[in-house]
Amino acid sequence: MGLDLGAFVMPWPQKGEGFRMKKLLFAALAIGAVAAVQAQPVTFFDLGTITSSATPYSVADRSVGVDLAGTSIVWLRFDFPNVTSASGFYFDIDVFSTNTAIPDTEIGLYSNTGALISSDDDDGHGFMSALSFGNTTSRTMPSDPNGAIGGLAANGRDGNIGPGRYWLAVGLWNTTFGASNWDVSSTSTGAANTALVNFRTDAPVPEPASIAALALGAGALLRRRRRS
Repeated sequence: MGLDLGAFVMPWPQKGEGFRMKKLLFAALAIGAVAAVQAQPVTFFDLGTITSSATPYSVADRSVGVDLAGTSIVWLRFDFPNVTSASGFYFDIDVFSTNTAIPDTEIGLYSNTGALISSDDDDGHGFMSALSFGNTTSRTMPSDPNGAIGGLAANGRDGNIGPGRYWLAVGLWNTTFGASNWDVSSTSTGAANTALVNFRTDAPVPEPASIAALALGAGALLRRRRRS
């Protein structure tokens, strides 16, 4: 993707303005280069922040139904404000069926810079998918409502994630997950179906330490202004 320099209409620099104009042009070129490389999904479901709702593992902390068909890819965006670890918090994602026609799904988790973190085909029940991060203590995947079986226990097998914004791509087999730039494509010819994507975690809402720090800073600034 090239950058159309004709889109930047600038007056001819007057004496003493050359350096400033060069900086403006360099900034415009840099912005164009970033836009060319990073192409976040345009259409997605924004799930907001996902934390524990203090429910049993069998009850998902967040669930969303998705419509799948052929080569379509559904994107789910969410924020996770905690850190998972082998002996600490867990964060699991699994896909369930919504009817007796069990879908053959694939999922891939991406960072907010478009880097692939992990993907899965058949770790869920039947031919559905699942990812597991953090705590390595085995957690039994809940039963699928339509009888699919065989899902792996969640045990942190996909490593750890930290605080940040994430993107989950959901598609039908055969879906290919590229390593960068949210590059996901599918050659599936699967019939239209629906699925339920579940998010499970024991990570609570973190303490608002950063908010408290900002409040202290604002108070100090106000006191200085009153003294002046």
